[in-house]
Amino acid sequence: MDDAVRSAKETLGLVESFYKSVDPVDFYRHSQNTKRLIDPFKRVTQLLVLPLEHLQGERYLLRTLQTSGHMVVDGLTNYHWLSHFIKLLNTHETALLKAIDELRQPQAISSSLPPAQEDLYPSIPGSPARQRWFWAIIRILRHVRKPLPQSIPNPLRRPKRLPIAQAFPPTYPKIFDYSLSHTPRLNTHRVHLTLSPSASARLMRLARSVNASIGAGCFTLIGLAMMALHEDQHPAIPPEDRLPYVAAFPLNPRAFFGYTSADSCMLAFSDGMALPFLPGSLPIDARFRVLARQADRQLKMYQKKKKKQNQKQDQKKQNQNQNQTQNQIAGEKGRKEEKTDDAAVGWLHAQSPLRLLATNFLITMERVEAKLPEHLKSGGADPQGAYPANWSPYGATNLVSSVGLVKEWVAPGGYPLDGDGDGDDGIAADFREVATGVRARENEFLVQSSGDGEVLRFAASYDANAIDEEMVERWKRKMLDLLEE
Repeated sequence: MDDAVRSAKETLGLVESFYKSVDPVDFYRHSQNTKRLIDPFKRVTQLLVLPLEHLQGERYLLRTLQTSGHMVVDGLTNYHWLSHFIKLLNTHETALLKAIDELRQPQAISSSLPPAQEDLYPSIPGSPARQRWFWAIIRILRHVRKPLPQSIPNPLRRPKRLPIAQAFPPTYPKIFDYSLSHTPRLNTHRVHLTLSPSASARLMRLARSVNASIGAGCFTLIGLAMMALHEDQHPAIPPEDRLPYVAAFPLNPRAFFGYTSADSCMLAFSDGMALPFLPGSLPIDARFRVLARQADRQLKMYQKKKKKQNQKQDQKKQNQNQNQTQNQIAGEKGRKEEKTDDAAVGWLHAQSPLRLLATNFLITMERVEAKLPEHLKSGGADPQGAYPANWSPYGATNLVSSVGLVKEWVAPGGYPLDGDGDGDDGIAADFREVATGVRARENEFLVQSSGDGEVLRFAASYDANAIDEEMVERWKRKMLDLLEE
C-alpha cells in the first residue's frame, strides 16, 4: 500500500506548500504558457491543489487544477473523473484505505479496466473476400467524397501572426518551469461566458421550435456571432458572394458501440458542418431557426439516438458485461450493431455506423502517422494507395465541442454540507463549478459549449499568436447580446 500511496503522490501537488494564496485565473493562464506539466514517462495526469479559501465557520472553498494528456482524456471523461473525485472526497478514510488495498491487486485492475475504443469496433461481416471489398470501397468513397466548401475566415484572426510566444513572468517558479528553452511555440489563452437566463431560455425555445437539439442551437449561436463579426469587417460583400460558416467538431462514438459510460477516452472525427451566411438585416429569430434546423440535420448524421425504454436495459447489460474481456464485449456490441443499424441502412450507407467507424479508423491512423517523428513512422504503404482521400483544402472557421448537460455528471447539491461529514474524518464536499480548456494548436479557436438545464456556458481556448484578444472580447459581447430581448 505504501508504494501505491507514494505513486499517487507523484501526480499530486500542494500549491499551499509554496504560496499561501494565488489568483486561480492567473494561475491557470500560467499553467498553459509554461513548460508542460505532464511527463509521459512518469504520469499522464497532474492534480494541483490550490490554497484553501475560508468562507465562514467550518466551510472552505477547495479549488484544483487538473492537467491531463489528451490521449487519455476527452471532455466527457473529464466530467466522469470529476464526479468520481467528489465521491471519493466524501468517502471515509477507512473505506478509502480498504479500496486501495483491494483495487491494486492485478485481478481487480484487469477486471475494472474499461475496454479500449478499438475493442468495441463492430467486426466487418462476411467472408475475408467480402471484408477486403468493404475496405476497398471505403477507400474509394473517401476518394470521391465531396468535401465541405470554403468557409469565411475566422474574423478574430490577427492581420499578421505574432512570430513568437510571449514569455510569462516567473510568478510561480516553484510550480511551473519558466525557462526560455521550454517556452511553448504559441500562447494559449482562454475566454469564457455564460448566457443570461433569458438568453439561454430563448435559445432553447427557438431550437425546440424547429425540433433541433440544444447542442445544434449552441452551434448556431457561435456561427451567428462569427457571421456578424465578419459582416462588420466586410460590409461591402454582396449577399450572394458570402461564403458559408464552417465548424469542425469531434465526435463521441460511444453510442455507436452501445457503450454509455464515459470512463475512458473515446474520440472520433467528423467532416464538420456548413451553415449558409445569413445577413444581419434579417430578424434574429428567423436566422436562428433556419440555421438551427440545418445544424441539427447535419449533426444527426453523426448521432445514434437510443430509445428511452431501452436505456435501462442497455445500462443493465453494460454492468453485467463489466467483468468480461474486451474481446467478448466487442463481439457482443459488434453483433448488435450488425443486426440493427447496418441491416437497416446498409453497411456502406452514409449514415451507417460501420462505415462511419471504419472511416474514422483510417483518419485516426493517418493522423497518428502524420504526427510521428520520422524515426517512428511505420514506413508502410498509404492505405489510400493511388486514390488519396478528398479533403477540403480550406480550414474551418473554428472548432466547436459540445459537452451537453454537465449535471449528468456533476451539479451543486449532490452532497449535503449541513452535517458533520462522513464518519470521524468529518469531511463533506459538494460541487460548485468547473472550467475546462485545452492547449491550443496553431491557429486554433476551440469553443466548448455546455449547460446545466438553466443557463448555457461557452469557453474558448485559442492560439493567441494568431487570434486577436480584442476581437475575442468583441466575439464574447456578440455571443452575450445576440439573443437578449
